[in-house]
Amino acid sequence: MNQTQANLQTSLIETTSEGRKTAMKGLDDHATQHIAEYFQALSERTRLKLLFALRGGEMNVTELTESSGCSQANVSKHMSQLTKAGFVLRESRGNSVYYRVADPDIFALCDLVSGKIADLMSAQRAIQTVLRNVSEKGKNIITRKTK
Repeated sequence: MNQTQANLQTSLIETTSEGRKTAMKGLDDHATQHIAEYFQALSERTRLKLLFALRGGEMNVTELTESSGCSQANVSKHMSQLTKAGFVLRESRGNSVYYRVADPDIFALCDLVSGKIADLMSAQRAIQTVLRNVSEKGKNIITRKTK
């Protein structure tokens, strides 16, 4: 991390008395641009799929191609973007290129987002169930009144 990144991090992160990083504060345009770029790298389904494949450990391009079902060119393109964004590290060994996760904390973020989405989907299903029940009850009431 260079000095500019360190200063940016220091100015944006609040730390609790227990030493836990908790929140961002005082975001300027420069900071929000970095945050947007960070999330943009994660906004593509194939990149998420590749990143999750690496959760089990280091893989080469051939293994990532097999695991994702994508072409080698597509895997290479997405892995290049994940490398550029700092999510993965790239290492050449002979004729093969190996990738590994640069910072496993990315999975905590992905798990948080996945949990939130699961909660939303569960709430939506519950609402749909209630609406179906209300609709059925309404039909029964109308049917009884018309008889």
